[in-house]
Amino acid sequence: MEWARNWPYLKSERIFAVPHYMLALREWVNYEDAYLFFMLYGPNPRERLVRSLNGITASYLTEAEYYLIRRYGWNAMNLQFTTFVYQLTDKQHSSSPELENRFEVYSKVLS
Repeated sequence: MEWARNWPYLKSERIFAVPHYMLALREWVNYEDAYLFFMLYGPNPRERLVRSLNGITASYLTEAEYYLIRRYGWNAMNLQFTTFVYQLTDKQHSSSPELENRFEVYSKVLS
């Protein structure tokens, strides 16, 4: 925990936002106290943690996408989305239903 208190971002005068917290969590888990996550008993605490982190990430991504759409316009963002989904499905043989659902809503609202 001493490492978390002395984390460089907390000592600076910079703006501190959600991505910084996520970076701090990742660095802490990967490099300092990974054993804490292994000590979570059973699947229930892990599932709650994963669900909570996924919720934070989804909310932040939605906010970031909204900002990018407002800044660069729907056509530019839609081009990026279409290209990304093509690469994801054609090259990686994967999918992202959450992303596709969000962009379906954006398309209906913004087109």
